[in-house]
Amino acid sequence: MTEHAMIVMAILVFIALIFYFMKSFDEVTNSISPMVLTRLLTP
Repeated sequence: MTEHAMIVMAILVFIALIFYFMKSFDEVTNSISPMVLTRLLTP
């Protein structure tokens, strides 16, 4: 692979990791909110 292709590949992996982190953060809030709404956990 050329150096340019490696840089593009690294940027794409970095962007994918950012989206994965944002999606997992959203899933955590979605799993906690029903517990708070049913008063199983207090905020």
